[in-house]
Amino acid sequence: MPAKDGLVNPVVKILSAGYDEHLNCKIDLSGVTPDANGFYYKPTDLVEISADETVKKATGTKQPFGVVTYGVTDGRLRGEELIPDSRTRINVVPFEFNTAVIRMTASTNILAGQRVAIDPVDPGRVIPAPVGDKGIGICWIGGGEESTIQVII
Repeated sequence: MPAKDGLVNPVVKILSAGYDEHLNCKIDLSGVTPDANGFYYKPTDLVEISADETVKKATGTKQPFGVVTYGVTDGRLRGEELIPDSRTRINVVPFEFNTAVIRMTASTNILAGQRVAIDPVDPGRVIPAPVGDKGIGICWIGGGEESTIQVII
């Protein structure tokens, strides 16, 4: 999105540590069934990134990414029948890297959920962070070499 001065604005969304600030996330519906109260995803559920802009319930195999603040139910408590689909979203507050979502250029293929670091060869680009390195953020929307990706910083 070009700014008034002709430069591209890298900021997609500004986040803050406030309760009302969150990421609006698609949900991974594979294997998810409602609990006894009808929640597919309930507030306080821990989630991990599973694909571009998509989260699933934390499995323990990855570091949890954040906590659900506004979930989704099947509507039984209101006497309705609701079935979540690919358009259904939940709100999540990330545990870390919760300042903004920005656009960056990938030096190589980067997947959603991978931590990223500044490319030492070309500091204007990012690479997957080395194992054990927190990096500068987490990829929110991935892409291939030379593509524009979105990173939560």
